[in-house]
Amino acid sequence: MDSNAKEVPALLEMIQAGTMTIETGLELVTRLQQLDKPQEAYTALLLMVEKTPDSIPALMHLAKQAYLLGKHENSCEYYRRVIKLRPDKFPDIYPRLVRALLSAGHHADALDYCEKALTINPTQRFALAFKYIALANLGDMNNAQAIINPEEYVKRVKPECPPGFDSIADFNAYLINHIQHNTKLNRDPPQYSTHGGWQSEFRKLFENNVALGRTMLDFIGKAQDKYLRLIPADYIRQSAWEGFGKKSRSIEVWAVVLEQQGAQDPHIHPSSWLSGAYYLEVPDTGDSSNPHAGKFVVGRGPDFLHTAAEPAPYKIRPEEGTFSIFPSYYWHSTIPVASSTKRICIAFDWLM
Repeated sequence: MDSNAKEVPALLEMIQAGTMTIETGLELVTRLQQLDKPQEAYTALLLMVEKTPDSIPALMHLAKQAYLLGKHENSCEYYRRVIKLRPDKFPDIYPRLVRALLSAGHHADALDYCEKALTINPTQRFALAFKYIALANLGDMNNAQAIINPEEYVKRVKPECPPGFDSIADFNAYLINHIQHNTKLNRDPPQYSTHGGWQSEFRKLFENNVALGRTMLDFIGKAQDKYLRLIPADYIRQSAWEGFGKKSRSIEVWAVVLEQQGAQDPHIHPSSWLSGAYYLEVPDTGDSSNPHAGKFVVGRGPDFLHTAAEPAPYKIRPEEGTFSIFPSYYWHSTIPVASSTKRICIAFDWLM
C-alpha cells in the first residue's frame, strides 16, 4: 500500500482526537496539502473549527482552503466569522472576503466590504481594485472609471539615454545581454502571473552587476518623476495616494521574457504605489488576424472573479525604448505574443 494512503487517515485521526494545539493541527493540515490532498485538508480544518470555533488562525485557513476548492459561499462565511470575532484586528481580511464575495456573485456585499476596508486604510490596493470590479458589475461604470482611469493615469514615458551609453538602443542591447547571460530566469513561476515565458527573481536581477543596477534604478526614477508631471496635478489629494512621497523611494525590479503565445494574466501589485515596464525588445504582432496581439491591457479583471461587466479595457502597443507606467492597483495583463521573437522588458514597482 502507498505510504501516503496510510499517512492521510492517520493525520485526520490525530486532528479528530483534538488533543493537540492549533499550531500543531495547522502543521498537520500543511502536510495534507503537501500530499496534494486539498479536500482532506479542508475536512481537517472543519474538524479543528468544530472543536475550537473561535480560533482565528483555524478559521482563516479554513476560509482560504474553501476558496481554493471553489466553495465560495463557505469561504465568505468563515471570513465573516473572523471579522465578527476581531473586526479591527485584521484589516487585510476584508479584501479576502471581498474576493470570495465577488467570486460568489455577491457584488453589492463586496462593495460594502470594500468601503469598510478603505475606511480602515484608504490606500489598500486590493480593496481599490476589487471595488472597481464590484462597481462595474453593479452597472456603475462612472464610479468604476473614477477608480481605474487609464486615459489619465496610464502613460508612456520616453526616457533620456543614461550616461555611459551612446544611445537608448545601445543601452537596451546591453541590458538584453545581461538578462540573457547573467541572470537566472525561472520558467512560468507559479506564484506570479507570467506564463509562456521567464521571469527573474526579485532583488537578483543586478546582483552580478551592481553598477548597472544603480544606473537602472536612476533611469527608472527619472521616468517616474516625468510620469508624475504628466498625470493630473491633483492626484496627491486623492485618498488612494494618501501618504505617497513621505518615505524615500524604494524600487523593486525584475525581468520578464515572453515567447510566442506568452502572456501575463490580470493582476495588481498590492504593495506598491506605481508599477511599470521598460521595453527592451518588442516583436511585430506577427498575426494579421489579431491586431491586438502582444498589447498591454489595463482595466480587465481576472477571470476567476467571474466579472460580468467592466469598462472597455485600455490597450497599449508596447514600444522599444519606452516606459509604460501606471498606479499599482490598476488591473493589468497582456494579450499573448503572436511573433516567434521574444518580448523582453524590465518591470518595476515603487514600493509603499
